[in-house]
Parts: sequence; C-alpha cells; structure tokens
Amino acid sequence: MVRALARGFYPVALENQSLVEALHHLANYTQQSSGIDCMVRGTSSASLADKTTALNLYRIAQEAVANPFKVI
Repeated sequence: MVRALARGFYPVALENQSLVEALHHLANYTQQSSGIDCMVRGTSSASLADKTTALNLYRIAQEAVANPFKVI
C-alpha cells in the first residue's frame, strides 16, 4: 500500500514513457487492483514535449479514475 501511495506522487511511467503509455499503465494498475475494466484509447505516437503538461493531464486522468472509488 505504501508503494502504491508513493508511486502516485510522481508517475515513474511518465518519466520513461509517453503520456499514452503512462495512461495505459494507470489503467492496467487500476484494473488489477480493483477488478474493474479500465482502458485507454490513444496512439502511442501521440507525445507531449512539455513534461508539465503531460503530468497535469496524467493527474486529471488519475483523479477521474479515483473518483468512482470515493463514492463507494
């Protein structure tokens, strides 16, 4: 649990991969930990040169994935 929390502070997948690949990683992690289907539609060729923008978009997706679990 601590590892998962620490991973959420800065997504390592974003550092080494494109935004779309990091989002796929988030979807896979969400699906494995919750059992709920989660998928990303996008091409891996789509990339952002600005890491800050990529991080902000990743955080938006992360929040969107987490919101349904807050209701439960």
